[in-house]
Amino acid sequence: MFCPKCGNQIPDGSKFCPKCGSQLGQAPAPAAAPTTQPAASPYVAPVRATPGTDVLKIGRIVAAAVAIIAFFLPIVSFGAFGISASMSPMQMATGTQVMGFDMDGQAENFLFLAIGVLALVLALLPGRAGAIGGIVSGVLTIGFLLLWQSQAIGDAGSYATLEIGFYLYILAGLALAALGIASLVKK
Repeated sequence: MFCPKCGNQIPDGSKFCPKCGSQLGQAPAPAAAPTTQPAASPYVAPVRATPGTDVLKIGRIVAAAVAIIAFFLPIVSFGAFGISASMSPMQMATGTQVMGFDMDGQAENFLFLAIGVLALVLALLPGRAGAIGGIVSGVLTIGFLLLWQSQAIGDAGSYATLEIGFYLYILAGLALAALGIASLVKK
């Protein structure tokens, strides 16, 4: 037998090498195998909604946000003799100058904003309450807008034209109600 460390010939069954003193009879430690990292895959997994994601709730939140944004957009324009002026609910609530005339704000026009904020709060409610809140806020939005339109357009007659803000409010109301109904049906 030979010493694995120094190569000296030693008698069989020896526990130590008489030349170098290394301990015999133990198997040498295996050399560590080189580790390799797997190559990165160019494949990217598609993003899917996690089980807790409620897409209909997100839709109700977006619709409520649209109703809030519409508060700042022109909702009606008045025109006569080739001159026209657009007004947003914010201008109608806080006051503005139209065609050279100062118009005092009317506090009830803050209802346009209040309905959007209410829709957002109700959209944030979890589960069934959020779904019912979406339906209620959608119906309130549409009802309020149609009531306002009959009064505003009725008073101004052919001098008034509905603008983008009005249509965004109506779309937001329809979306809130439809998404609320879809949430109830889904459960």
